[in-house]
Amino acid sequence: MFQGLTIEPLISPALWMTLAILSAALLIWYGRERVGTLSKRRWIWILSLTGLGMGAVLLILLNPIWVEPIAPPAGKPLLTILVDDSASMDIADAAEGQTRFQTATRMAEVLTQDLQSRFEVRVRKFAGQTAPTDLKELETITPEGNFTDLPGAITSSITDDRPQGQALFLLSDGIHNGPGGIESLLEVLRTTKAMAVPVYTKTLGGDLQLKDLELLLNRPQELSFAGQNVPVEVAVKQRGLVTDKATVSLLSEGKEIESQEVRLTADTTTNVRFNVKQKTAGLYRYEVRLKPLSQEATTANNSATLLLRVVQEPIRVLLLEGKPYWDGKFLMRTLAADPSLELDAVVKLSETRYLKRTLRLQPTSTSGKPDSAALDIRRTEASTIVSDPRALLNDAQQISQYQVIVLGRDSECFLSDTLVERLKNWVSRDGGSLVCYRGSPVASISQELAQMMPVRWSPTRESRFRMSLTDRGANLNWLVPSADRDQGQLDQLPSLTTHTRPERLKPLAVVLARSQSSAESDPVVMYQSYGTGRVVTIEGSGMWRWAFLAPQFQQLDEIYGSLWQSLLRWLVSSVGLVPGQDMVLRSEKVRYATDEPVSALLLMREDASRDAVPAVELTDSSGKTINTMTPVPLGDEPGVYQVLFGPLPEGSYRSFIKNKSGKTDQESVGIAFDVRPQFLENIEVAARPDIMSRIASESEGAVIEDPQPQKFAQEFQEHLSDALPLRTVRFSAWDRWWVLLFVVLIWGTAWGLRRSGGLV
Repeated sequence: MFQGLTIEPLISPALWMTLAILSAALLIWYGRERVGTLSKRRWIWILSLTGLGMGAVLLILLNPIWVEPIAPPAGKPLLTILVDDSASMDIADAAEGQTRFQTATRMAEVLTQDLQSRFEVRVRKFAGQTAPTDLKELETITPEGNFTDLPGAITSSITDDRPQGQALFLLSDGIHNGPGGIESLLEVLRTTKAMAVPVYTKTLGGDLQLKDLELLLNRPQELSFAGQNVPVEVAVKQRGLVTDKATVSLLSEGKEIESQEVRLTADTTTNVRFNVKQKTAGLYRYEVRLKPLSQEATTANNSATLLLRVVQEPIRVLLLEGKPYWDGKFLMRTLAADPSLELDAVVKLSETRYLKRTLRLQPTSTSGKPDSAALDIRRTEASTIVSDPRALLNDAQQISQYQVIVLGRDSECFLSDTLVERLKNWVSRDGGSLVCYRGSPVASISQELAQMMPVRWSPTRESRFRMSLTDRGANLNWLVPSADRDQGQLDQLPSLTTHTRPERLKPLAVVLARSQSSAESDPVVMYQSYGTGRVVTIEGSGMWRWAFLAPQFQQLDEIYGSLWQSLLRWLVSSVGLVPGQDMVLRSEKVRYATDEPVSALLLMREDASRDAVPAVELTDSSGKTINTMTPVPLGDEPGVYQVLFGPLPEGSYRSFIKNKSGKTDQESVGIAFDVRPQFLENIEVAARPDIMSRIASESEGAVIEDPQPQKFAQEFQEHLSDALPLRTVRFSAWDRWWVLLFVVLIWGTAWGLRRSGGLV
């Protein structure tokens, strides 16, 4: 620690040097000739005291500061040892045949015993949640956590006020499959770095791959109209080599209706297609099942549930494009290929000419009988030129025929004040979905339109970015079944262009995708609920190139269509009241984890919500009533209620609305969902030293290959010396009474000698 004098001049160094030179010159000029009446000795004393007085003044102008260190706070630095007790830590691939958890326990014991004299050591265990523990308890624990939440473990282990310093020692295999993904982990590490809390890591385990079969569904919720064939795309993913063939079965309400044998190879994904069809409207549950094999790591992922919601009429979509671009052309082509959609597209050609393109589905009987289940869906197309596009949506009844309205760029020509007000009522009361697919739909958003948007935009210079799904977006399963869980294919797609930047998210906005090319990781796909409906915004132009890929990327060609078709089905399946419905239940997901709270939305029309809110009944797979819930209002919009079921045990469930008489209203559109245990910790068990290394580097810690207590203590002490600020006390060295007295005494003595010599 530094201790001593330092100077902080009251004037600039150049001015001080000028004064010093002038003072020396003046003293030399003054003393070059001694006055004859003075003795040589007296003259020397006068010059010496005068020079000393000048020097004292110059010294004061240098402002000497005395610096003394302050003793460090009493107490020891804090060391928190984090021990991972998730299920993957029970793999016996460590030294001497021990499990990863046993090795971590032994390391924690050695570190605690050797370092507790120098640090305050505490031990915590973590998986999905973090809790304090001790060495005796660790010896009795069997690791069985369903997932690993590294950000949560780090955040909950940091102490806000620890002036002595603190550090974390992470003993884990580095597998992170908790909420938030890698983005939340990096955000937490930025916080630890700012708080000077290093994270030291030790990776346990090796690159182990278990053998397993898994079923994946591209769209677990499908929508069709009565009599329509719906293709069901199923992907069978094999890790390692379990078998060269497998049987995939399709079941309806527990009964097998079709099965297919599929050929498999190691570490590949193979697609299987089924077709389903229902003649009447309603909610139908299908299950795709894979026959379990004894060589598999787990059988929890050998089945997937499909919910087919059948309506009497197809989805109606309106596309309004004020600035023609390739994005609109390819979007219309994709929507036109969807057999469950009807489309009206209005594109601005000039100030007075708008092209309206209409695509309709016409079911015709192939057997000659109009009530036959064998229907052939044919599409008819018509085009016309209109001069006033606002006349197409003159009244609320014209808007209510659509379930989804898509807005492109420069949509001012469509959005009059009257139409914006109708859109607000259509979204909030009728459960419509508004999609802005190229960023801000207008150059200047009115206050009325801004109320619906999940984000506010600010103009910026042109920038390019690539999209990355958040955990919330990935859980919606919008990509094709062959996509990996980390959605890595999006990195290989062409970048998008934007001239605006999301400036501020609304409090209830949900981010489904972020940009990868921006240091701020700006949101690019967002939505928020507005009344009984939703508003979705998608940033960036140039997405049409995703559907027009170079030959080397043809395997990704399905992503573009899959994203749009999945988005529209998600909007229509999870929100919205179709004509004739006064209330409906909606749920975002088909599959929940056993440790995840289950919830649903009850949507009611404004006139229906004036009556008493009906109860909601929850039943199991056998039809037995488990609970009857009372919905609670959600937000300020009328007609939107939340139903909280809470965590549920493993099983299949249905939920219905009770009518006014208290009976279950089976005719109402209810929901169905499954609750299954988490299985990722049982199949993705390869250690991740790359994640552990990044944790150490981002937090300014270190990777400890051989966790010797003395070596770690040295690392930690060096960090404390570099990171903790040196606390000192500073005070002026000349601002004392005796200094002032000394200066006055010098000048007074010099004046007295000169006076006694007759010079004054």
